[in-house]
Amino acid sequence: MPEELETARSSFHAGDDRLEMAKRAIERLRNEDQALAMVERLSQRGIMDRFLLGGALARFKARRWFGGYANFVHLVERRLGLKKSTAYAAITFHEVLSKLDIPWERLGRVGLTKLSLLCARRAAGKLTAEDFSKFLERALIMTHGELAACFARPRRPPYLLKSRPDRRKEDVLLWMRVNGAEQVLAWFREAFTGWRPQDVIAAIWRATREPPAPGNGMSDCRNWTSP
Repeated sequence: MPEELETARSSFHAGDDRLEMAKRAIERLRNEDQALAMVERLSQRGIMDRFLLGGALARFKARRWFGGYANFVHLVERRLGLKKSTAYAAITFHEVLSKLDIPWERLGRVGLTKLSLLCARRAAGKLTAEDFSKFLERALIMTHGELAACFARPRRPPYLLKSRPDRRKEDVLLWMRVNGAEQVLAWFREAFTGWRPQDVIAAIWRATREPPAPGNGMSDCRNWTSP
């Protein structure tokens, strides 16, 4: 049983409803530190739960344990009450992390939604193992939306100035490698329509060396000004 429910259990009698126990666990939160500790535990447990769910579903599928149902999808949707896409996403999550040599200490800090996104991109062949590891570090300072923008179309160099100055060149190169030469060139043609080549080079040179502008620290090349 989760630690939060164990803590609340002492004030309940045998047979009490688990949801009521969970409510009591929340009511027992007295300060910010206690609430933050609970959220961090739950977040990390969510990652491990998804990993275990994916592994179990993968075994059901591989060994054809369909429990009397016609196929794996019927088992997932009718017996387990899961969407087919949810089940396959969990399997992908498990398979990707099983093959990567990344310790739990790094995975547990990222968050389930961002880690799921990276696993999906890795499974689709869009990230090498090295790039996955690098994006894992970037994910610590990005929201899910910012991370998703790294792989969205139109593909642009998102939030390149949000990392430390000594990492900006590496971030630009990482973005170019992930998106491929054709996408990079297409984005630059669209973003810098009407610019002279030397002005484009000058703007990029400044952006990779100057600190982020006041505000949220995000960078969008469409807002760069020509010399």
